[in-house]
Amino acid sequence: MLNEVMEIFEKEYSEKQDKLITDSYILSVGTYVKMNLDGNYEIFEIDKNFDKDSDIYEYFRERDYYSTLIDMNKPIDPKKKIHSNQIYSFFVKKEILETIDNAKKLTNEIINKYYEILSEPEKKYSKNAKEIFLGIEKKDRITDKELVQKIKNSIINNLDNIREKYKRDKNYLKIFIDTDIEEYKKEQKKYLLPNIYNTVDYNEKLENNKIYGLPNNNMQLNSKKIYLKNKTRKNEVPILVSTEKILLQNNLFKYLFNCANEGRYDVYFDNLKDEIISLEKGKLPDREIRGYYLRLKKGKEVEIHDIDIVTEYSTDISIILHEYLEYEKKDFKFEIINYGEDLENLKRLSQVINEVLFNKYLNNNYYSTPKDIKIYDENLKQNLLFTRKAFHTWFYKGNDTQVKQIWDKLCLSLIKHNVLNKRKEKAIAQFNLFCELKKYFNKGENKMADILQEKIKLLKEKLDSGKDDEKLYDDSEYFIAMGQAAGYLIDKSLSSRKEVLNGQYLRNLLNIKNDKKLKSNLKRLLVKYSYAAGEFPKFKKLTAMVEGYVLDNPGVINEDLIIAGYLHKNIMYMKKENK
Repeated sequence: MLNEVMEIFEKEYSEKQDKLITDSYILSVGTYVKMNLDGNYEIFEIDKNFDKDSDIYEYFRERDYYSTLIDMNKPIDPKKKIHSNQIYSFFVKKEILETIDNAKKLTNEIINKYYEILSEPEKKYSKNAKEIFLGIEKKDRITDKELVQKIKNSIINNLDNIREKYKRDKNYLKIFIDTDIEEYKKEQKKYLLPNIYNTVDYNEKLENNKIYGLPNNNMQLNSKKIYLKNKTRKNEVPILVSTEKILLQNNLFKYLFNCANEGRYDVYFDNLKDEIISLEKGKLPDREIRGYYLRLKKGKEVEIHDIDIVTEYSTDISIILHEYLEYEKKDFKFEIINYGEDLENLKRLSQVINEVLFNKYLNNNYYSTPKDIKIYDENLKQNLLFTRKAFHTWFYKGNDTQVKQIWDKLCLSLIKHNVLNKRKEKAIAQFNLFCELKKYFNKGENKMADILQEKIKLLKEKLDSGKDDEKLYDDSEYFIAMGQAAGYLIDKSLSSRKEVLNGQYLRNLLNIKNDKKLKSNLKRLLVKYSYAAGEFPKFKKLTAMVEGYVLDNPGVINEDLIIAGYLHKNIMYMKKENK
C-alpha cells in the first residue's frame, strides 16, 4: 500500500519539489549562527515562539533541512559528536562544549577529523558507496579542499567566542556558513546518496547500469535481523528498489515526520484530486476523499500506526434528532442535544456521540494506551476501549460497518449503567440517540422506538378507559408496563420521603432472567412503597394488568424494554385526553 501512497506523493512532489517538505519543516529549539567565511557572525536564539514567517527563520529552515543526518547510525563524524552532514554546517550539542570531561568534550582533534572526511569522503566509503560518491562528485563538483580548510578555521577560531554568548541550555548549537542554498543542496547529495540505502552491501546494478538497493525507511536488515532475509532466493534481500524510488520514499518519510512534528497525525492521500490532506488532532476531513489514510505518531522517527484504504469517504450525512422518550424538560440539562437539529456531517455527529455516549473522552483517546485514559467509571472506560476502533473507522475512514455491529450492545450497556447510577437525564439522551442511529443504520426502520410509542399509547388508553378487565396485549407491552410501574413507585418514594435511591431494587429488576422472579421483585417494591402509591386507581389497574399477564416465553426477559418503560414519562402523570 505504501507504493500507492508514494504515487500520489510523487505527483505533488514533482510540482513543488523540496518546498513541499521545507515549508512545513520546524526548527528544533536552540542557538543558530549565521557566519561568513571571514568569521563574522550573528547569533539567533530560536524557540517555539520564534516568528516562523520571518526571513531569518526561512533562511535557517532550508539550510537546516539540507544539513541534517539521515539518522545517528550514519554520521560523518565517527565519534558522533558533530551531527551535521556537510562542509557548510556544524551541529553540536552545547553540553559537549561545556563539559570538562575529556572523554565527552568536543576536541580540535574531533573537528579536524570531521573536516578531513569532508575533504576526501571517498576514503570513508566502501566499494559500492565510493562508486556512488565519485559519480556524484563527477557530476556536481569535486570537493574544494582549500574551502573546507577555510571553513574549519572559521569554526575553530570563533567557537569559544560563540560559546560565551549563547544561551546556556542542553539544546543544539548550529552554525551555518552564509552561502547560496544551491551550494547546500549540492553538498547534501554527496552525503545523502551513498547513505540513503539501508546498507550498500546489498546494492545491485541491473538494467542500464541502474543501481537498486534496500530502502532505509520502514525497513531494517542487519546481523540481528537475519530472519528478514529470504533464504529461498539467490538474492536474500526482501526487496530491491531503484535509487530514484528510494530517494522519493526518503522524501515521503521526511514529509510525514514534519506532519507528526506539527501535530498533524491524520494524513490522507487522495486519488480524487491527487493531493495530500493532513489534519490536526481532532479534525475531520471536510470533503469527499478516495484513496489512503495514514495515522502517524512522532518518535525519534515518524511511526505509521495505521494505514488503510479509504474507498469512499463522505462527510455528508442526514440524521435528524428526535425525542423518542417523553420526559420532564424542566429537569433536563443536557445542552449538547438539540432535538430537531439535522446532523449534516460526520464532524457534528462525532461531537454528539463523543459527549452523549462517552462524556467527551472518545475523540481524544482513539490511540491512547488504557493506562493513560483517566476515566474512573469502569463501565464507560471498558465500553470506550471496546468500541473506539469502530468509531475511528467510521469517522476517519468513512466505513460504519463495525459501529452497526456493536451499536445495540454499546448503547444498552451505557444506558443501563446510567439508570442504575441515578443518571436518568443522561440515560434519556443516550436512549434517544440510540433510537435515532438505529433508525439510520436500518435505513429508516426503528422497531424499538415504534414499539415504545405504540405501547405507551395503548397503555394510556387502557388506563384511561372505564373498563376494569383491561389486559396487556403482548410481551413488549408487558415489559414496558413493568418499567412504568417500577418507575412510578421509585419516583413516589423519592418525592414523598426525599430518600436517595441506592438502585438496588431497580438493579434486581433489570438483572432478573425469568418472569416469576420479575413479578416477585415488583411485589417487593409494592410492599416497600405502597404508602407512597396509595390507592391511586390508575396505578392499581396497571399493577393488576402486569400481575395477570403470562409471558409467551417466561425465560426470556427483555430488559431493554423495561429500561425504555422506566425512562419514558410516566403515564400516571399524563392527563386524560378529551375526545
